[in-house]
Amino acid sequence: MKYKSFLILACLFFALETTFAQRLAPFGSETHLEKIGDRINRIPYESTLSYFECINVGNEFVQMNKSKATYVIYFFVDDSLTELGIQVLSPVPELTSPNKGHIATEDFFNNCKNKNEGFNSFIRISKSESHYEQQMLVDLKTEPIWNLLGENDDSNEMNNPENSLIRILNAKNNLFLSPGIYKVEISVSGKGALEGSFLLQAGSIPAKKLSPIVSDWRKL
Repeated sequence: MKYKSFLILACLFFALETTFAQRLAPFGSETHLEKIGDRINRIPYESTLSYFECINVGNEFVQMNKSKATYVIYFFVDDSLTELGIQVLSPVPELTSPNKGHIATEDFFNNCKNKNEGFNSFIRISKSESHYEQQMLVDLKTEPIWNLLGENDDSNEMNNPENSLIRILNAKNNLFLSPGIYKVEISVSGKGALEGSFLLQAGSIPAKKLSPIVSDWRKL
């Protein structure tokens, strides 16, 4: 299988950084809230992973799940979490570009003819049933058993209600976000093709590195 290379942006342009901040509100947590007047605001995650992608025909992350095209990514978390939040925006909001520390696929930069087109996203988050340490992944031969943590179709919290957002909390959802392999599945809600650009953002409490992002759990 051909491996997809990722471009980790090393250059930060002030104009792009300002535009990103203006056009995209910070991704806030459910755990940390602040009251300003009569409003309750979510405090942004301390560290947010931003992942830019463009789905074309032949994208290696796309699998067929019960005859439905699904974009699947895996990542490893090396410590327990109290909260995990993931949101998907499609298409990538206007004037929003990758900045320093963000992940952008090669397709997003060099092979995206429909960057301004998107889809009505549906997301599912699952975690391996077993608790894995990083060194255990080398000897992992069979696909893990997956436990569904949550799913979301439309979020009224976002400017575009067709975008999806979900936060998983240990205390609220009675789940144990332990070290292990996590799987995110992105598909189309209703009719339509899984094509176009999207921005996935993920944040956690405590702040942990949610990477690498891979198309196959065996590559972790």
